Amino acid sequence: MGRSAERPSPVGRALAWLLLAPLALLGVTLAYLPWRLGLWVGRRLGDLAYWVLPGRRAVARENLERAFAAERSGPELDRLCRESFRHLGMILVEACTFYFRPTSILLSRVEVEGVDHLKAAAAHGRGILLLSGHLGNWELLAAAHLHTGYPLSVVVRPLDSAALDRLVARFRERGGVELIPKRRALRGVREALRRRRMVGILLDQNASRREGVFVPFFGEPASTAKSLALLALWSGAPVVPVFIRRDREGRHRVTFESAVPPPATGNREQDILAFTTAFSRIVESTIRRSPEQWFWMHRRWRTRPGVLGMTLAFSLWGSVAGAQDLSAALAPLRAALERGEVAVLNGAAFVEPRRPEGAPTPLAGVAIVMLPPAPGFLGDLEAVKAHARDSAARYLGAAGEVRKIQEAHEQAVRQAGASHLVFTAATDTVGRFELKGIPAGEWVLLGRHEILHPKPPQKIPQQDRASRHFLLEPQPSGYRTVTYWLLPLRAAAGGEVRVELHDRNPWLTAVAEEKTQGVKPTP
Repeated sequence: MGRSAERPSPVGRALAWLLLAPLALLGVTLAYLPWRLGLWVGRRLGDLAYWVLPGRRAVARENLERAFAAERSGPELDRLCRESFRHLGMILVEACTFYFRPTSILLSRVEVEGVDHLKAAAAHGRGILLLSGHLGNWELLAAAHLHTGYPLSVVVRPLDSAALDRLVARFRERGGVELIPKRRALRGVREALRRRRMVGILLDQNASRREGVFVPFFGEPASTAKSLALLALWSGAPVVPVFIRRDREGRHRVTFESAVPPPATGNREQDILAFTTAFSRIVESTIRRSPEQWFWMHRRWRTRPGVLGMTLAFSLWGSVAGAQDLSAALAPLRAALERGEVAVLNGAAFVEPRRPEGAPTPLAGVAIVMLPPAPGFLGDLEAVKAHARDSAARYLGAAGEVRKIQEAHEQAVRQAGASHLVFTAATDTVGRFELKGIPAGEWVLLGRHEILHPKPPQKIPQQDRASRHFLLEPQPSGYRTVTYWLLPLRAAAGGEVRVELHDRNPWLTAVAEEKTQGVKPTP
């Protein structure tokens, strides 16, 4: 249910403004500080917030770890975390200046570039959808539309406090922005586009499962609102990315980019996913240029995909967002095959001896597949591995997810007319396999070995087994232990590639339930 439309009582309004009065006094004081001193005070306010808000500090640090753990050291992430708080402190001082003093004072410190992209988008006559995020001084970005000559409408979510909501609304309206309440967004956006206005939507916050789709954001699946994609596909209005960043000496630069090309897969769901994926990549690449100016305190990855949802997202990423990556991976292999540059792969799969004097035990029946690599394919596999231990459900579903990702990638290769670039084999009774005629170039080998057991695994909690019995679900009659090997390889023309798969170098070990009656253990 939404908030009541009734206005608060006079007593309630008086109390609200009484509570806001000290804040207003502080705001006026900050607004009239000399510019350099005001920014210095803003940074100190950010330092204060960094220490008195440990919960938000922890969220920001965790998000930075998700995004940059493989790229930056711990001290660098700590510095970025603190700088992001200081940036918010400066935004607070600038907001006070904009609210309590003439708007021209702050707008005079804003430079705008890329207006030609706006003109090209406006020529379509369908209005303009703006893609942006909580980067830089995003409230000032809305007011900066006055420099472009195009009217702006913005979709906003009313704040929980009515008094604070009116205060923020007045702030935004001082910049000539038309506000569209989120609860009436569809009608308001349609009307704004009909009047050929710009409509701004911030697309960098967590969305609910109902409102979002999972797309990559800093290598993690993030639930992202599909509203912008839906509006663009429905209206045909071009989507123009626009962001604001803080420059030296407290100045700001607004940059409009060229419109995002609309997808044309012919499938509505895939079009929505492809469009939203493209939006997310643009937002991420912009954040990477000035990471200290993004709103890291928000729980961006709060909504998590379930096993089925993650599998679906991975398969769709592979078929839409990874198409260009796959094409780039296939080209050199096709060229090598045409030139006759091929290699041979020989391999063995075995269990290492437990004693020094023992002999390896061969593994028969290991399924082998050699596939052209693609960053999206490998990234999806690594994401499954990274989250396999998050919960019992993900642990039990990891093997199935890997298999579906593999099958989706194989299908994509075949649909690209490259069935001859999918090589399969299985180890024989002595644990050996051979693949001939492999084009020279980069490859990825995926091996899979399963063993069936007649009893439930210990990884299934007792409570979970009891709930299944209560719900009349079939009890698992057994389980499979699944071992995966994942090896990136490079084949040289006329050469031989040798690989060994054994129990001490697996890429992933997992468990999958077996509900078929009469399961017998594998000898």
